[in-house]
Amino acid sequence: MVQLLTKNYSFEEYLAYDDGTDNKYELVNGELKLLPIASGFHALILVLIYDILQTEIDRIQQQWKVMPGTVGVRTAKKKSRIPDLVILSESQCQELRKMSAAVF
Repeated sequence: MVQLLTKNYSFEEYLAYDDGTDNKYELVNGELKLLPIASGFHALILVLIYDILQTEIDRIQQQWKVMPGTVGVRTAKKKSRIPDLVILSESQCQELRKMSAAVF
């Protein structure tokens, strides 16, 4: 029997990780979890939700940004999730411009 060893990544190692592909990973309890490619239906729902959120942000005249799943959100010491959408405040957008990795 072959036992596979899984590396336990620190948050800093996760930020620096590059496997040479365009794959997206989340960090879950120190393990890298490959994110599956979204279905077409999922993508259409995402666009609908994006449009609804952006319309409401415009209506209430806030300087927030709706960002697609390119911004990671640190949820614990060894956890980072990449949500489908995230809403950033103006100050978070300013902070994002200075970051080497897009993770909050």
